[in-house]
Formats: sequence, C-alpha cells, structure tokens
Amino acid sequence: MLNIWLDYVERLASILQAEGKKAEILQHMGNRGSARESFILKFLQDFLPETVGIGTGEIFDRGGRRSKQIDIVIYDRAFPIPKIGIDQWLFPIEAVIATIEVKSELNSSELRRALDNCMSVVKLRPRAGLVNPQVVTDSNIKISDYTPSAEDFDWMYPGTYVVGYSGYKDPTALIQIIHDWFISDTQKLAEVPNPLMALPRVIATPTALFLRKMDNLKLNSADGQTQDCAACVSSKSMNVFVADLLSKILRRTMSIRTDVLTQKQWILLTVEDFDLIEVLEPDIQWQTVKFEYS
Repeated sequence: MLNIWLDYVERLASILQAEGKKAEILQHMGNRGSARESFILKFLQDFLPETVGIGTGEIFDRGGRRSKQIDIVIYDRAFPIPKIGIDQWLFPIEAVIATIEVKSELNSSELRRALDNCMSVVKLRPRAGLVNPQVVTDSNIKISDYTPSAEDFDWMYPGTYVVGYSGYKDPTALIQIIHDWFISDTQKLAEVPNPLMALPRVIATPTALFLRKMDNLKLNSADGQTQDCAACVSSKSMNVFVADLLSKILRRTMSIRTDVLTQKQWILLTVEDFDLIEVLEPDIQWQTVKFEYS
C-alpha cells in the first residue's frame, strides 16, 4: 500500500512540475504567472473528486471580512458560490478547503506578498460547527460543550499553500524571510486562533521546502525539542505539497462511503495512513526554528 501511495504522489508531482514548465514559452512575467495558475488548475481538475471545485477570487465571512485576491481556491461544491466577474468568484469561508498562491519566481518580495495573502484567509471567521469529528467521537462530549484546541482549529480552517516554480535554494534564507515576516507585526497574530496558522502549511519550490508544525505533523530538533517550522533542500518538495493537499481534501470528503469510491477516491483515503516525510529523500538535513511570540 505504501508503494502505491508514494508512486501516486510521485506521478502527480511530476505532472505538476512538467505542466508548469510549459509556461516558460510565455516571456512576459505576468502572462507566465497566469499560465502557471491555469496549469495548476488543470492539474487539480484531473484528479480531484467531483464534490470538490476549483476557482480564483476572494473569500468572505459572515462578519463582512474579505480576503485578498487568492490565486487558487479549492472548495466544497455543496456551497453556493457567487460569481463576481469573468472567472472570478466570492467564496464563503465555510466552503473553502485550501488555497494556493502560485509564483513564477519565489523571491523575497513575492514570498512576503504570498504570506500576506495566506494570512488574509486565516483571519476570517467560519461559523461554529466545523468541528473535528474524530475528537468529538473519541471523547463522547457534546459539540456545544467542546472547546477546540490549537490543533483542532488547524484541522477546521482552510489549508494555505505557496508554490514557486523557481526560487529559494538556501533553506536558511527561506526560513529567515518567513521568520522576519512573522515577527514584524505580532499584533496580527492575535487575529488567528493559532498563531502558527498565519503561516502556510507548505511552501514548495523545485529546490527547497518549508513546513510548519500543524495538526498532522510535529517537528522536533536534533535534541528532541519541539520546533515551529523547518526548511530543507529537496528535489521532492512538490511531492510534499501534493501529499498534504490530498490529506487536507480528504478531511472534507471523509463522509464518502468506501463501497462506492472510484479508485481515485480510494487512494485519497489512504493519505492519512502515511507520514509526509515518507515522500522525501532519505537523510534530509533540516533547518528548524522556534518563533518567539506571545
């Protein structure tokens, strides 16, 4: 089973990178970025369940707050989605499963812009009721009496991701930019249920990978101390992006009955059985960091 899962992720990641390279034929940076967004949209449409939709636009909550313009929004088709222009939608936060910021070149300015966009999503407030059913089932408590933990909020909220088709090769430089952005305005962290949710779950380029501590991944330094974030050099960063995205989507499609699943959906159900780190090369050298925030 593990080999099936790893092969599946490897194949999807290879397709994603190959499709993105086709955009190199467009010389203008703006057009090239748009083409890469289109390629990712096409890539996602080929393997996502029919119950999951893909679009671009802004996200809103019932308090009237709105996100910045988001490159790619993955959403639950059970929700009505208002269209506000050509290929532009307004997504209720409760419908959103994940968001992806796509960059042709992930330099420091583009990374900061992507981080701001991701932050604008997790500052929104979904209506109560998006509760991790595993926790409630295991503890036999009423949802009305349940106070979500930081990990539960991470489970409930949309996953945010940043993908660059070129960019950082030095994990130290990557993590430094993220650290500086994170501590530059600690007041903004008070607007997020779990401060680390201000950061994307995964930042991936063809040569570097960034992960934060999240609901399905704990990070430790060599001496066993819990860390907030980690970065490394890896040629399989896209594999980790694909694997975690599948895992996030799975959690919104858990109610699908296994006896009517297609093979594609059945493979999705295997995601949670495996460690994200399994898709990376062996003996990865990690740079880890613990952020100081109150």
